[in-house]
Amino acid sequence: MHPIKHPDETRVMQPPADWDEETMGECEPLSIADVDHNGSNIMFSLWQPTPDEITALVAGNASIQFGIYGTQHPVICVGVMDMSLLEQPAMLEIPAAPPHEPLDAVDPTKSLNSDGLEPHDD
Repeated sequence: MHPIKHPDETRVMQPPADWDEETMGECEPLSIADVDHNGSNIMFSLWQPTPDEITALVAGNASIQFGIYGTQHPVICVGVMDMSLLEQPAMLEIPAAPPHEPLDAVDPTKSLNSDGLEPHDD
């Protein structure tokens, strides 16, 4: 997946000053749309999966993997944006959280490889 320009971009986050691409991998600039939600700022970015990632997701052979550098996990929200909404106003309106499926359907003995695409046994 690669970040893409957000149509409501308010700023662009650059890689950290101490980022070493040679040892840490690529860190692309990130287009951000800042949105006020009840007095709190939420930063939204858009990510475009590659064709191979889309194929794996549709086939049910993949999951979205979210990584954070560090030891503290911030509060996040992850979702799918209907790109047809880009031409409509107020596309960043935050809906109420939908009900979620219980995690008991997930097989805890399965994980993803480093590409995040193929399940494998540990």
